[in-house]
Amino acid sequence: MIQQIKIVFTFLLVLMFATNAYSTFEFLYPAVKEMYWYILLFALSIFFIIIETEKSVSNIPKRVILWLSLYIIGSILAYSLSSQSEVVNRAAIVQIKSLAVFLGFFVLITDKSIQKAALYGLVVTILIGSGTNVLEYFSDSVTWSETPGRSAGLYFNPNYSGFTLTFSLIFASLVVDQKWIWPLFIVTAAGTILTFSRTSWAFLFIIIVGISMIRASGTKQSLNPLDMRIGSFLTLFFSGLIGVAFIVAVTSGAALEFVKMSEYSHLLSADAMSRLSGETTDGSVNERGQLFFAALKVGADNPIIGAGFGYTYEWSERVAPHNEWLMMFAERGIIGFIIYALFYVFIWVKSGRYAKLFVMIFGLSALSSHNGLELPATYLFTALAYLIKDEDYLHLNK
Repeated sequence: MIQQIKIVFTFLLVLMFATNAYSTFEFLYPAVKEMYWYILLFALSIFFIIIETEKSVSNIPKRVILWLSLYIIGSILAYSLSSQSEVVNRAAIVQIKSLAVFLGFFVLITDKSIQKAALYGLVVTILIGSGTNVLEYFSDSVTWSETPGRSAGLYFNPNYSGFTLTFSLIFASLVVDQKWIWPLFIVTAAGTILTFSRTSWAFLFIIIVGISMIRASGTKQSLNPLDMRIGSFLTLFFSGLIGVAFIVAVTSGAALEFVKMSEYSHLLSADAMSRLSGETTDGSVNERGQLFFAALKVGADNPIIGAGFGYTYEWSERVAPHNEWLMMFAERGIIGFIIYALFYVFIWVKSGRYAKLFVMIFGLSALSSHNGLELPATYLFTALAYLIKDEDYLHLNK
């Protein structure tokens, strides 16, 4: 009975946090507060710790406890140096809630059957996320996105939508049979492309190639494509070819010319058009370059402990740095930067191939986003990266 309760609630909570439905419910129905879902996760965690203490607590790897302890201590120090304004306090609350999600899923996901419930939840997340993105883009009556002309679905932010869909694909593919893997790729691609997040586009095809390589080689073979069977090699070759062709078409401007000549050009906004042009001198790119050097200077001026938690939310620049590595250096100095780097190191060590693919993509995404550690879905993916054992999924060994 306890096991069934865990499976049901794990599946439900994965859907709530991975699809951003927990936030959407409050937006559509103010009575259903976002905080209720955090309370539910917290209450369930306490319940299972009480009735299954050894099983629930021992499931949390020691390196997770070590990193979390270092991160919390570093955050408290950074907060003590901050302005402690309303903006900073809101950011601190977001961090606390996200870390609570991290621990909550570790307590819930104690064995393979519950882990599978979480993974199937991510399959459904892709279907919902891509479906709502398509609906939003082609329906005049639906306007969830904060950026006109770019789909975001229930995430409201197109970049969040693109990142979550692509990260979900890494883990969802673990429980999908070979005959369904390409349909899953296509569904994910449809939702991701409509976000017009260029970083998500690049990650999407890196992930597709990475998953193709892992599934083709299994856990007992090298990732050398020349060692693969001809069918697996061709699958990998054509997935890579499609990805490279798409990226070349976008960066060269060929995609924009193709769209202009099609009957669907009226469906693209000016912002979406500019993202297909291949130009790298638009306002977004220029601003990111300016923010890069601004954050670097702040860190150089406060090299040991940084300028304080939330500093880049209140500085003279229009927005935060769009780079989590630099934001950590600017706000927390070299000490905070090292603690942040350990986040990746601790997952990479002793993790399987799918987890390593996640670490690589998440580390790259942090070069273009400063919100990674604020999103509850990030900690769900991280918990899965720690817990997943590739050999548990038989299709890898075929």
